[in-house]
Amino acid sequence: MQWVEWQLLSYVHGVFETLANNHPVSSDSNSLVTFIVGKEGETVKFTAHKEVVYYHSTVLEAAFNSNFIEGQTQTYRLEDTSEDVFKLFMQWIYSQKLVLSALRNSVSKYSWIVEKEFGDLAMLWVLADKLEMPSLQNAALVAIDEISIQHQRIANETFIYIENNTAADSPLRQYTVANCASFHHEAFATTDIPYQLSREFGSYMLRREKGLEAKILKVSDYLVKED
Repeated sequence: MQWVEWQLLSYVHGVFETLANNHPVSSDSNSLVTFIVGKEGETVKFTAHKEVVYYHSTVLEAAFNSNFIEGQTQTYRLEDTSEDVFKLFMQWIYSQKLVLSALRNSVSKYSWIVEKEFGDLAMLWVLADKLEMPSLQNAALVAIDEISIQHQRIANETFIYIENNTAADSPLRQYTVANCASFHHEAFATTDIPYQLSREFGSYMLRREKGLEAKILKVSDYLVKED
């Protein structure tokens, strides 16, 4: 049995109970929608219960109920995310949890797992932003912060991706800059970082020296508003 199928069977009962208590469940609650994830020629297909998808994302609900290709085929393509990131997405929509290997006590801060999951979580935040899922954005950012605290590392593997996929006022981007400042700034300065992000870091440090930025990082300052 594939991982996603197992997750569906494991979580679906609890999810539909929650939906029944908080959100009207239609007679179409067993219908499935399909996600095709990855670049052309390297795609992976996922299926999810339509009612669960609708509950978490009005963007996806509108797409699957439209006259566009998504509505006609009940299929949604995501070329700019990865299989592992979408597994986290599926895990969260069915359980509202993110189970991460990097948070196991046995994992070294130098492990490739830590680097990979920093990157996966950054991509998950961007995906959740695209699909207007603030709760998932916040879950991803809290997880990034937990990994950073546990391993005493900044997520430097994500810098280029974050600069290329977020705006300057993005909470993920602002958190990243502030998190770098919470460590010794020389560690940040010696890292191979993109130009614009380094400028934003410099501006942040100047504001902090003037007392305009908090010296103690609180992830709660960078969470997006949930409905």
